[in-house]
Formats: sequence, structure tokens, C-alpha cells
Amino acid sequence: MDGATTGYIAVAKGDADHIEVDGYRPKVRDHVPIAFSPTAAARARFRNHPEEEEMIVLEVHSVEEKLVDRELGRLNCTQLASRHLRSGMVFERKPVDYEDVPCHLCGGEIPPSERGKVGRWHFWKGAFLVIPCANLECRERQKERQEWLDATPPQTLYHQTDPESAKKILGSGKMIRGRCGVVGGGIYFAETPRETEWKAESKGIVLECQVKTGRHLLLDRSKEDPSLTFADLLRRGHDSVLMDRGVCMKGPHKGKKAGNEWIVYSWDQVQVLKEVPRDPVP
Repeated sequence: MDGATTGYIAVAKGDADHIEVDGYRPKVRDHVPIAFSPTAAARARFRNHPEEEEMIVLEVHSVEEKLVDRELGRLNCTQLASRHLRSGMVFERKPVDYEDVPCHLCGGEIPPSERGKVGRWHFWKGAFLVIPCANLECRERQKERQEWLDATPPQTLYHQTDPESAKKILGSGKMIRGRCGVVGGGIYFAETPRETEWKAESKGIVLECQVKTGRHLLLDRSKEDPSLTFADLLRRGHDSVLMDRGVCMKGPHKGKKAGNEWIVYSWDQVQVLKEVPRDPVP
């Protein structure tokens, strides 16, 4: 993606596509309102327009810093051209990846038009919809999840990957989960840069992230479950996994404590902060 994200604007879901193409113009205000987190943008929109339960948060990028009023949460301009707006979508999955696959929470059908848009900020009543199911019970469960995530202070954690993948992550600002792992296809983190040295499968760049862990499920090495998914965890009332990996079984750190591993299953729980130096074992 081109340009660092400056902030976020929430718009009614039905207006998002044309605003991304035509630009954003406030109907009443003489400035462009902006928030500095997607959730804050969604909640502000719902607070001011409670009749609009469903919304899309667009990313604002490549705006001159002199226009940004961070104290008042606004851009000092009367409109925003489309070149400064983007959906944030990292990629779109092919229909073959999800056709005939029901909602993982309720088993109901999800319209194809709502699926496959990885990286798009889709909210309902201020809560991010990981699963874009229209079932009210599913949405309420995800709203409860959002409340737990927001009530729990984020943790600073570390993830190491190869330079090419790191460039993509830093460019989009989003970290997408893998397909497999000891507790399923999640996003795996260590508590220190050094611990990534023996945890990471791909190496080269260490990324510092703020991670919303919410209600964590504590597991140890004897309870590894490669089939675990986001929906499984949510049904059990958890938002992340805290894995006690015991001691290192091989390598220069063999016999010493491996360090905890944190795993989340949705990219919305991760804010990528910056690249930090590696800390290899001496």
C-alpha cells in the first residue's frame, strides 16, 4: 500500500465504495473528522449516527501533517480526495476458499459478497466483525469480544519473519494469520526479541507489535491442538492463547526456558509498531 496511515474515517456501509472512489465531504462540518484507531472511528460514527448500525472504516493516508489536528481529532480541510482514502484490504480470497462454507459460529449462510475481503475494517455497533455473519447472536458475541479486547490493556510482543514478509506487513500495517501451528493457524508472538530467535520459522526481521490479548486460554506443551480456530476460541470465551512452551529442546538455548508464546487468530488484534534489532543468542 502507498503511504503511511494517518488515521481513520468511519462511513455508512452502503456509502463506502463510492466514497473510496469519489472522496469524502462532510455534510455539516467545515472540517474532516478523523480518529486514530479504527475502533475509535467506528464508535464515534455509531454514537453520532445510531441509526447506522453497520459501517466500514476507511484508512486515511499520505496527508500532509500540517493538516492533522491530533488534539481535536480532525483534518483542517473541507474535503478529502479519494487518493487519500483506501479500504485497507490486503487481498481478496477466491470464492473457492469459502463457497459452501457456513458461518463458523452459528452454521448459517454468509452472502458471498460479504466474504473474502481480508483487511477491510467492517464494524457493527462499534464492534469489529471478524465473521461477517448477519445472525444477531453471532454479532452480539463479536460485540462482547470487542468489549473484552478494549477493556484489557494491549501487550507489547514480538514476531520475527523474513525480510520480504516483513516489508508486506509494514506496508499494509496488518499481520495475517498463518494456516497452521501447534495451536492452529494463528499469529504467533514472543515476549522478547531474543525469544523469537528460537520460535520463528522464518527469520531476518523482528517486528514490535501491540497485541490485544483479551481473555486468554492458558495451555502448556501437553495440550497442543493444531485444529484450534478463532471460532473455537470465541465459543469457549477466549480471545487468545498463552502457551507455556517449557524448555528449549535443541539449539544453543537447549535446556533453558523457552519463554511464553502468545497466539491470536485475527489481524484486528495486532497493531504493528516498528522493526526492532534482532537479539540472537551469543
